[in-house]
Amino acid sequence: MSKAVLTAKAVEKIKADPTRRLEIPDGIVPGLFLVVQPSGVKSWALRYRVGGGRAGKTRKHTIGRVLAMELGDARKAARLLLEDIAKGIDPAVQPEPEPIPQITTVEQAVGRFLKAQTAKGLRSVDEQGRVLKRHLVAAIGNRDVRSIERRDVYALLEEMRDARTSVEVGGATIEVPKYRAQVNRVLTLCKTFFGWAAEAGEIADNPATNIKRMVVEQSRERALSADEMVKVIRAADSDGYPVGPLVRFMLLTAVRREEATRARWAEFDIEAGLWTIPADRTKPGREHRVPLSTAALSLLEGLPRWTEGDYLFSASAGKHFYAGWRKAAGRIEKAAGLSADWVVHDLRRTVATRMGEDLDIDESIISRILNHSSKGRLGVTSVYERSRRERAMRAALEAWGHHVTHLLGA
Repeated sequence: MSKAVLTAKAVEKIKADPTRRLEIPDGIVPGLFLVVQPSGVKSWALRYRVGGGRAGKTRKHTIGRVLAMELGDARKAARLLLEDIAKGIDPAVQPEPEPIPQITTVEQAVGRFLKAQTAKGLRSVDEQGRVLKRHLVAAIGNRDVRSIERRDVYALLEEMRDARTSVEVGGATIEVPKYRAQVNRVLTLCKTFFGWAAEAGEIADNPATNIKRMVVEQSRERALSADEMVKVIRAADSDGYPVGPLVRFMLLTAVRREEATRARWAEFDIEAGLWTIPADRTKPGREHRVPLSTAALSLLEGLPRWTEGDYLFSASAGKHFYAGWRKAAGRIEKAAGLSADWVVHDLRRTVATRMGEDLDIDESIISRILNHSSKGRLGVTSVYERSRRERAMRAALEAWGHHVTHLLGA
């Protein structure tokens, strides 16, 4: 029998044999085995001898299921049992511990799903976890994942679709949908999660497969006017750091929210006036070099520098990036008092629109500033056109920064 040392990754990857039970020795703690049933259930067991010598009896003691106990904890438990056995205490005649539930809850399955997504290197794992925990886990997280049916998922989405919230528009309070298109985002993520659960053997079928979108979506065309943009900036300024500088920074650089909130000082070359966003932090998955205007550099000079963290925008002295944007956006929307609703992504659209309409900047340069796909921008020409056009981007962003400063009367 192999004495290879088990690892956490190996435990996760070992597949069941539908014809027989597998027992794989640990290789570290004598007698500790990983048991894999034909059904796929994995557990830890300890084989030991009582009675002394060759006449002693060999026994097996189940320690716990792998889902409830990781490799390190299983080794600790096995060592404690071996100490008891050395003292003459037989685990087989001791009172049995509380039985471990033979179910996987939705919350436990979501945790495993997020680990699997992280292992794939997906940048959206944090957002997936936030959405699943806020909606799916909050509603049915304590239920056995095998018990979830289509009607359960449908009822969750139905409740989101029908939810309403109050907003003030033009001095009047009106009821509007609370989640809007997010209902469809939750449906898509449920399909992905339950699809993984079916693949992992936790459930037989994906209960969300045949559910259709409940909310009709239209492509947003909302771009703030110059006056509205000033109102949003002023409202954000009244919120203080990090929200005020963050909104200005997003408007001056035209980057995506996640790119701005997760910006780190190590990515900036202040002397060269350049911010390089790594490929693994951009939506297209390629490095994005952002020329910094005079207005943007002035904003950076006013930001705090931390001793223990590197994030520009943080509520924890730079240790973690700012993650309170959702509530902040609601405060800004209320303080700005715009006549129509808007979302954070409208800021990026606003920059592109105002650059074109107010400053007559060429749309190809605007597209580069937005870091849009060169294939979509240039078609087959993208195969040959590899220049960065940073000088043109810098000139456009400098003109834009001056324009914003002028609008603010600064």
